[in-house]
Amino acid sequence: VPLPFLEYANAQFADEEAKDPSRLILVTDDPSNPDLVRFLEAKGYETNQDQLRSGRMNLILNSIFGLLAVIGVLLIGLSLLVFLVTFQLIISRNRTEIELLLHLGYPPIRLERFYLIAFGIITLILSAIAFGVTVLGRGYLIGILEEAGFELEGGISSYLFLAMGGIIGLFLLAQWWTVRRGVRNA
Repeated sequence: VPLPFLEYANAQFADEEAKDPSRLILVTDDPSNPDLVRFLEAKGYETNQDQLRSGRMNLILNSIFGLLAVIGVLLIGLSLLVFLVTFQLIISRNRTEIELLLHLGYPPIRLERFYLIAFGIITLILSAIAFGVTVLGRGYLIGILEEAGFELEGGISSYLFLAMGGIIGLFLLAQWWTVRRGVRNA
């Protein structure tokens, strides 16, 4: 509605004098932002505390997910170390067979390829299982959080695929280095 029309209608039909606004609607992405809370308190504005609590809960939830991500990275690093030690153990147990095959003229690259294919298949199968468990767990967690009133975006993030590809690549590179070193030093 144009402002002149509102002024005319208020002057003609209003029973009382014009009053200053008593409420303000503020839409924000993060209602728990400390700067916003301090500003509102400094001006003496009253706020809907439920919205602020919800924003704080989202902040706590994001912090927990960040902590879980750090723990996940540590677990991935530890599992990489366990994989490397396991591969070295397998190669050292088969050292006599590897030496015999090398003395018989079997090319080292074919031995490396055999171990890499075997270890690569195991890595890809375990990665597929881990991905499936992650997707199922995420779906279950989103269902629980949505019932509690939190809004989360659906679908799988492209960052998950990038992270998974990077981790698989790191594992395959570590396996290649371990197998190559084990076969060449036999």
